[in-house]
Amino acid sequence: MVRYTFADFGAIKPYVGIGMTYTFFTEQQSSPAFTAALQGTNSSIRLKSDWGLYARLGFEYPIDQRWCVNMEYSRFRLKTSAAVVTQTPGFGPITRHVAIKDSPQIFGLTLGYKF
Repeated sequence: MVRYTFADFGAIKPYVGIGMTYTFFTEQQSSPAFTAALQGTNSSIRLKSDWGLYARLGFEYPIDQRWCVNMEYSRFRLKTSAAVVTQTPGFGPITRHVAIKDSPQIFGLTLGYKF
């Protein structure tokens, strides 16, 4: 991420940032309810990893020389796909492909300490 902090705002230091994010998935599993709804015996799921754009807006307010409060809003793009394979009696494995798009938003308020 590249971040630019604006200097002419007195004690409050607003900033903007842009960068890249890499999203990967662990412990991928489907629920028993999903498998039952498809009349299967078990299901497996595979989600593809993805790179996406990341943007951040925020400001930092120094409490003293070491401590500060930071408030920020971040958003990134997620575009991936999932392959779901359900073992179905009488038909064998049935594979379904799903495209997933999302733009998660993150609001943060942190207390920071500078070393």
